Amino acid sequence: MSTDHGPDQRPPPKGHGCDAKKGPTWDGEEVCRAGEWSFTRRPLLHVSHTWVLERRALLGCDWTLLTSRRFGSRQDDDVTWTVSLEVDNSGCTSESPLRAADSARVCVAFGTAVLHKRVFLRAALRAQEEAVRADESAAALEVLRAARDYCANTAGRDGMTRLDPNRRECIGTLYLAEYDTTPVTVRVDIAYFSDVEEARPGPAAESLCVPPCSLSADMEALLTEGRLADAVLVADGREWRVHKAILVARSPVFAAMFEHDMAESKSSRVTIGDVSADVLDQVLRYMYTGKVDHIRVLGVDLLAVADRYALPRLKALCEEELARSVSHDNALDVLLTADLHSAKELRCAALQCVCSNIHKVLGSDAWKELVRLRPHLLHQVLAMCVNYPIPD
Repeated sequence: MSTDHGPDQRPPPKGHGCDAKKGPTWDGEEVCRAGEWSFTRRPLLHVSHTWVLERRALLGCDWTLLTSRRFGSRQDDDVTWTVSLEVDNSGCTSESPLRAADSARVCVAFGTAVLHKRVFLRAALRAQEEAVRADESAAALEVLRAARDYCANTAGRDGMTRLDPNRRECIGTLYLAEYDTTPVTVRVDIAYFSDVEEARPGPAAESLCVPPCSLSADMEALLTEGRLADAVLVADGREWRVHKAILVARSPVFAAMFEHDMAESKSSRVTIGDVSADVLDQVLRYMYTGKVDHIRVLGVDLLAVADRYALPRLKALCEEELARSVSHDNALDVLLTADLHSAKELRCAALQCVCSNIHKVLGSDAWKELVRLRPHLLHQVLAMCVNYPIPD
């Protein structure tokens, strides 16, 4: 039997083949097609952390090492960091407590579950600068000047330090002033190189431009224009042409309304009472796009509708804005709204505002309404006021 393959019939190299679906392969691995390219990179990641320590937690305690909680970058799940303080006084033994006017070393360390992982880091330390900014005394300025020295000594490194897991790298020294009673604030800013990412294929052209996502704008246009709408919502004399699928996906209340044998499901027309047109317009915009405006103006009404239709994120956004703007003028109204709609965080903020201004709200119409409609809130107000400092 002849074994001559001829000039155009040479046998392919060992391991070389072709898959009709995937294209050319080598030892089972897909080969990039012509015009494609691959790349390998080592990204520079940034992570920051602020650590506040009460003065009483530092002085007079038998400790040689204090460690913060772990923190990390959202782009790197493998690496977590910690900040630590350790006694740095040549006159102290390892069992001696930290005393006023002593110093503590500030260190950073990283931990990982990946064996043999290494990182190259550059860290900057900022300590106590904000705490003494308003104090113009000579001693406070000395601490401030020392805090700035820490930044200059650590942030100006040109190179990066290689750090192994579970080894602490000292990035500065913290001096504790005897006269100072403010909490110690330590902030670290870390820049580090993670592991090398494996090579992966890239597009055929480096100049490929990916357009920005237009999902939110497209969904808002769908609501505004009402294209292919299959239901109508009515509130305060105004109508919106809406899409059942979107409302069902966003709200379990609308899901129960349209998926079951109810009048709204049969007629595809829903009249929503006790809701203004402006409020419902913002609620629908949120359901379509995830965005909402005018929370500061419509916050109370938006909170009520968000609670009615089980929109927890919208409810939380309203709570946040109302808690930020609560004052003695509206604290009782906000407290009633928060209690009615089970907004715990907002109720706590309103209670604190009422207690700090109790002498201004007692006897007002809003106070009488609270006593009449929500007597259990009166007990909460009084209970908090017992332990609340009396205003001047």
